[in-house]
Parts: sequence; C-alpha cells; structure tokens
Amino acid sequence: MKRIEALKKKAFEERGFDGFLVTNEANTLYFAGFPGAACLLLSKNGENMLYVHGVN
Repeated sequence: MKRIEALKKKAFEERGFDGFLVTNEANTLYFAGFPGAACLLLSKNGENMLYVHGVN
C-alpha cells in the first residue's frame, strides 16, 4: 500500500490529476501485487479499483 499512496501523492497533490490509470503488467504487479493482465484505477475522491480479465 505504501507504493500506491506514494503514487497517489505524486499524481494528485504534486501534478493535480483527478485520476490515474496503471495499465502496464509490470507496473500493476509493482503497485497492486497482481501478476496477471489487469489495470489499476486510482481515484482522487474514491476507492482504488483493480480491473482484471474474466476467466473463460
């Protein structure tokens, strides 16, 4: 969680973003600890959301 909080501080406080989307698999693993294909949505006013591909 410390990594996500540091990213949120940089994106929201220093850069003035309202949201941030992490789509690269290596970065998703680094920030969320999820090793598969996914994207991580960080919102300034809401919860963090991890979107993953469904299983067929």
